[in-house]
Parts: sequence; structure tokens; C-alpha cells
Amino acid sequence: MRFSRDRRGQSVVVGTVILFGFLIVALASYQALAVPAQNNQAEFDHSQDLQSDMQDLRASLLDIRAASRNPYQRPVRVSLGFRYDSRLFAVNPPSPRGTLATQDRGPIDIQDARVVPSDADRYENTTPLFEQEHDTRLLTYRPGYNEYQNPPRTTFEHSLLYNRFEGANRTVTGQRTVDGDDRQLLLVAYSGDLDRQRFSTTIDPETLDGRTPTIPIEGETSDDFTVTLPTHSPTVWTDLIGETTDEGEADARVVGSTAQSVTIELTGTWDLQMARVGYNVNSVDETPFSNVTHVDTASDVAGNLSRTFDVEWGGSGTALSNDGVSYDASRDRLSVNRSQAGSVIAVNGSVRADDEPVTGSLVDLSTTDPSIAGFSDDSVTSNAGAFDSSLDISSNGTARLFAASGDDVDGVTLDVSGNPNEASTSIDVRIDDLSHVNENNGRFITSFEVVNPGNDFERVEVEYDYLSGGGQDQTDSITAPRGRSEYTAGGTANGEFEITLTAFGVDSSGNEFALASRTITATADATNPVEDDLGTGSSTFDSTTITDRSNPGRGPRYRIEYTVNDAGEYTRTDAYVVSVSPNTGGRDEGQNTAVSGQIDLDPYGNNSEFKVVALVVDDDGVVVDAVVVEDTADGNDPN
Repeated sequence: MRFSRDRRGQSVVVGTVILFGFLIVALASYQALAVPAQNNQAEFDHSQDLQSDMQDLRASLLDIRAASRNPYQRPVRVSLGFRYDSRLFAVNPPSPRGTLATQDRGPIDIQDARVVPSDADRYENTTPLFEQEHDTRLLTYRPGYNEYQNPPRTTFEHSLLYNRFEGANRTVTGQRTVDGDDRQLLLVAYSGDLDRQRFSTTIDPETLDGRTPTIPIEGETSDDFTVTLPTHSPTVWTDLIGETTDEGEADARVVGSTAQSVTIELTGTWDLQMARVGYNVNSVDETPFSNVTHVDTASDVAGNLSRTFDVEWGGSGTALSNDGVSYDASRDRLSVNRSQAGSVIAVNGSVRADDEPVTGSLVDLSTTDPSIAGFSDDSVTSNAGAFDSSLDISSNGTARLFAASGDDVDGVTLDVSGNPNEASTSIDVRIDDLSHVNENNGRFITSFEVVNPGNDFERVEVEYDYLSGGGQDQTDSITAPRGRSEYTAGGTANGEFEITLTAFGVDSSGNEFALASRTITATADATNPVEDDLGTGSSTFDSTTITDRSNPGRGPRYRIEYTVNDAGEYTRTDAYVVSVSPNTGGRDEGQNTAVSGQIDLDPYGNNSEFKVVALVVDDDGVVVDAVVVEDTADGNDPN
């Protein structure tokens, strides 16, 4: 029998080889073209997120609350790099990591200046401000991208944040160093050496020296004086300040520059304020700024023992307004039933000297038995003859409470009874939505208070559940019944959230259980979803004025002037402006720890719609009063 040769299998083999070849070509094309393009977009998106992180860092660095009252952390997380999405068949290059580092470009130097003679006797120890150079460090982020070509280096100098491209520079924020409109000169020197290259890092700025009081200064030998600032780009400062006194900032002009500095001449009288802030350091060898004192203030300090003081609990006899609390002024006896009042109550008293109410008196608070009750603060400051604090009650029993100021001390007997667990536990919440649609950035500030937390209380968990996508959830744990949580994430603007607060207790076996829970549905669109009143008995705004100072040449500018009625726990006033227009407008923020002052905000986007916010913040970080308006940045003040 004869068999013929069968060639039918050859076509299958050939087809398989050809198909495999096409697959190899497709994978090679994907690796060579698609992967770099996708990575380039991811790197560009990270660069945009980095700009937001650097603006947050700038706001923290410009928070120059006095070093003497700086127990509050203000850390900022900066994403220096990121990891590419994993790929099944293609290969990514090493994930990019940027560098955040400080640079020494020279000192800040004030030349040919003096305190205005008519005010010279009102200030002490000002000589070092004018006779010494003040070392400072600039801060720059350098990206390490693989595909994104010619990305900017982002630099923070003094108060200015700007991007440095090859052959050009672009400002990200305005500068607050020289304000010609109000003739204010703010000089902040920065200390610390940073050189961090990783995916993310946290910077924890701290005021190290100062701030000084506001000092009126002028030229010593003429009507002019100069300030020399170190910089990476003299051109940027020249464009902002101007080379004549009628462009840029009024009565200020750039009169010289080198590769590393710019010299600004200022005409007439200016209000100077100086401070030193550390990037991540906690000491300095010299403190010339803190040594500057305002003699008028020093002579009026309420603790002057040459005066006769009178300290009283409860003022006129009504110490508290809570249910379950009574105060018998005739017997100096304070009775608290925890079943009705809970475990935290407000107390107050008065301070007089030579029969006059005293402002600024330091009142020391103490108790004979901290296991029964303790004050939230060991000392408070009186305002218009009154002082306030809160009392944290831990157990039943009797203790003595004392308030001392000047040469007087007053005591009251505390009787505690009742079971705080008999009172129902609930959670009061305020959420300030500061989301920025134009930058696609979701942001919430969540203030809370657990009402009647009881002895078993352990912590509050704040959970942000991003319903519109994955990977943007966040959970915070706070071990106090009153506090705050903050959420910020790129790519989440206009997204839907469920924000859940749960108060947990712990039983005798160490097991956690839920005391109370509350869920708020929110859209990240700059509209506050809930505004419970957390400020009963707390500091409030006495007055606020919001001025729209925008103009076509200088862009959007807002000024918030305010006065706070300090109830004793006031920490600071926070201010924010955020665009609510979908395709234009920026954001800015600022802080001021004074009870009366002003905050300037400089976003971008003329004629954009903005949400302008002023918040009173207490020593728990809780927002206790607020003013919120929406306005078009067109130079017309909001109604």
C-alpha cells in the first residue's frame, strides 16, 4: 500500500507563527508608544497634585503664630513621587521620586532703616533687626519624572510660590512680603536643612522666633530704605514689585539684583513684622525677634503685682448654664450631676484689679483631686475682666477648685454625683467643605463633639467613604471627645461621600463598643453639608468685614478684617477663598492668632465666583463660629 504525504498541518503552523509575530509587534508597539504616553499623563497629573501640596505647605509656613504659644502642630504631607499602575504584559520604568530640598542663597538684610522716631520709645530691642543679617533657607521641589519633559521646579521663597521652567517662570501664588496698599512689610526667615527624595514626606513647620509686634519704620538717612531678599529668580520679584513706585506694589521698586538676590527700595513709613519658622527643627541659638517688645503692652500686663487683685469664681453668681449644674455663690459650692450634665462642663469667673476689670491677666487654674476633675487648660487669660474654661469630670466625689491671678486666689468646692452613662451619647458635627472644582480637589474640615461621652469613652473614628470611585477613602482616629479631622484628595471634586463619625467606648475587658454613630452624605462642591453649633459658650466673631480688592491688573484679592470675642479658648482665625467656578479660579488660605486683625487672600482668576470663609478655631481645633459668603471677584464687595 502506498501512502501520500499530507501537508495540511503546515498552514496551521505558519498561521500560528504569523499570529505570534503580530502579537509581538503589538506588544512592542504598546511598550514603545502607549506605555510612555500613559506614564507621561500620570506624571503630569502628579505634577498638578504636587502644586496643591505645595500651596498647603506655603500656608503652613506662613502661619506665624507666636513661638511662645505654639503648642499646635501644623504638619503638611507632600507627595514627592508616585508609583505607576502595575501592568500585566508591559514594563514600567522605575517609579518617579522627586526631591524636596532647602537652598542657602544668602541672608535677608534691612539697610538704612530705623524705627519712626516718634514711636522709638514704645519698642525695645529693635537694633538687631536693622544691624544684623538674617539667615534664611529657600525651598525647592525638583521632580524626577521619566516621560514628562521639562516639568517645573516649584520654589517657595519668603511668601511666594512659583514654578521655574527652562527659560520662564510662572507664579503659583501671590507674595505677601511687600504690601504697598497697606504699607506692610512681612519678613519671615526660615531655618532647617532638608534634602528628601522619596515618594512622600511630611513637613512640620514650627515658629522658632517671634513674631515681633508691628513696628513702624522709615529710612534712616533719607525717605527711603532697602530690603535685600535672596532668590532663585530676581526677574519674578521684579515683575511683581515693579521697577518704579507706580507699578506693582505702591511706594516700592526693585533697585538692584544679582544672580542670587533682589534689592527692593521702599519709600516712606512701613509697618514691619518679622518671625523665624523652622522647616523641621525645634531650636535656634538667638531670638532677636522674640526679644522685641512693645513697651506700652509690657507696662499694662495684668500680672503687675503692684496692683491689688480680686479673683472670683462665677462672676455675679451664675457660673454655668448646663442642666444638672448649680452654683451657690454664697457658699462657693459647685454641684454637678453627671447624669444630666455629662462629663465636660463650662466654668467662668472674673478678675479685677484696683476694682477695675482686667484684660490680659494670666489666671492659673488647679484642683486638689485630678482623679475627680481637671481643667482643660492649666491657665487662661482674662478678657474685659472675665475668664472661661472647661472642666473635665472623671469620677464622683468632692474636690476644691482654685483660680489665681496677681496676688489673689479664690476657691470653690466641687461636688460630683450621678452616672454619665445614664445620659444618651450623641455626636454634634460641623463640616466645612473647601473643595476646589477647578483643581479637581476635594477637601473637608470636620469638627465634632461627642455629647455625654461617659467614662467608657476611648476614641472617635472619622471615616471618609468616597462613593464615586476607589482608592480615595480615609479613616482618622481621635482620642478626645472633641476635635477635628481633615480630608484632602485630588481627583474627588464633585464626588459623592459618606462621612461617618463613630464614638467608641471600651469595656472592663478591653473590648471596644460603639457609643454613638452618625453618617453625613456630602458632595465635594464647596457646600457645607452640616453645620451643628459647636460654639456654645465659646469665642465668636464680634465683627467681620470682607473687602473685594480685585482689579484686572492684580487679579482677585480679598481682605478679611475681624474682631473675636475671646471666651478664653480662642486659638486663631482661619480664612479661605476657593473658586466655585468649574473651569477657572484658584484658592488661597491664611491664619491669624490675634483676636483682632486682618487676613489677605490672593487666589487667581479674575471675575470667577469664589467662596470666602472666615472661621474661629478653639484650642481643640474645632470651628466654633464662621462667616461664609460667595462673591464674584470683580472689585465689588460682597453683600
